[in-house]
Amino acid sequence: MMTFMKRVLRAAVFVGCSASVHAQQVEPELDACLLNNYKSSHQVVLDGTVSNGAHEIFLHLPSCKYPVVIEYRSALRESEREDLPPLRQDDNLDKLNAELRDHPMRPVGASLFGRLDVAKPIPEGATVRLGMLFDPSGKYLGPYGFGHPTGVYKYRLVLIQVNAVVEVPRSK
Repeated sequence: MMTFMKRVLRAAVFVGCSASVHAQQVEPELDACLLNNYKSSHQVVLDGTVSNGAHEIFLHLPSCKYPVVIEYRSALRESEREDLPPLRQDDNLDKLNAELRDHPMRPVGASLFGRLDVAKPIPEGATVRLGMLFDPSGKYLGPYGFGHPTGVYKYRLVLIQVNAVVEVPRSK
């Protein structure tokens, strides 16, 4: 059986497919994130560390420069919930929530299953500032990315199930 630490770099695709990709403006060669290989709506298992942010819960993967925003199905618009199973309410979810609530400054190791959403590509010449997309002339084109209060994150994991929760060893 593979231990949690051996699985940290693994992201397994289980089902699903769709379209869309990209959000935070990142030079591809500078970011070797394994999530760059996925398109929106893939259902994946991601192993990493979970932490609290000011407005979000984040999943940090060792190979990725930027965090993945974790959202619950209930936070999505109705149209985004289609074909998405409800969140599995079990002891692992309770344990993760308790760890984040009781120790908000300490990251928690977790294996999470959910739908990975990837922001769509940035059009040529356009820029993203604080989750807002602008054309080369500076005209606002619309919202961009994921997160609250503005969508500044490239990836979102809509949580379906918490597979495991483990304590992350503290560095000395």
